[in-house]
Amino acid sequence: MQHTYIRWIFSPLETVADPTGTVKEGFQYPVARYYAMHWRAPMHHEGAALVRCELGAGQLAKAKQDTRLTVLDSESVVPANVIAHHQSLGVKPGATLRELLKSMSQYHSLFEPE
Repeated sequence: MQHTYIRWIFSPLETVADPTGTVKEGFQYPVARYYAMHWRAPMHHEGAALVRCELGAGQLAKAKQDTRLTVLDSESVVPANVIAHHQSLGVKPGATLRELLKSMSQYHSLFEPE
C-alpha cells in the first residue's frame, strides 16, 4: 500500500472550458490538481488558491518540481509570495502554516488547522 501525504499547496488557477457550454467563462481550477489523488480548494482569491492535496510520494516530488506551485511545509515559515497574496485576508508576515490556516479559517472551515 502506497503512503500518502497531505500537503497544502499554493497554486495558480487555470480556466477550463465548461463541457456543457452553459458557463461561457468556463471554470477555474487549481494547477495543483494535476498531482493530487484528492484535492480541495475551499476558496479562490485573485487567481490563486490554497489547495489541500492528498498525494503519493511520486506525485509530491513532481509537485515540488513544478515552479508554478509552492508546496507548504508544516514546520517552516510560509514563503513571502504566499504571505503577500493573503495579506489582504489578515495573514501576517512570518506566519507559519498553522497560523496561515487559522487566519484563513474565518473564511472557510476547511482551513481549520489539524
